[in-house]
Amino acid sequence: MTVGEAAVGSKKVVGVALQSAGAAGDVIAVQCHGYIAKLTAEGAVTAGDQLAVATGAGNEGHVSTLVIDTTATLNETTVEAAINAALGMVGIALEDIADEASGRCLVRV
Repeated sequence: MTVGEAAVGSKKVVGVALQSAGAAGDVIAVQCHGYIAKLTAEGAVTAGDQLAVATGAGNEGHVSTLVIDTTATLNETTVEAAINAALGMVGIALEDIADEASGRCLVRV
């Protein structure tokens, strides 16, 4: 797996490097924030996407991209909805995953 430095405030952080790399392509140890599992996507998922449990009949055990409405006018209802959606994040996609395909994901514990 390829990892890189995260930007400040990034939501795509998967862990902490346990050592420095001398050059691109160096193999280093990374302590992940969770464990890696192969999960099936409901809808296409892009590497780095935050994931939520997919809903609907036949989607048991599937994940989809977590969607949080960031354009809503802030009020008690919209803030509560955004917090509840964020609390539903189950992990981060570690690679692009096509609809109904399986791919590596970091599952948050």
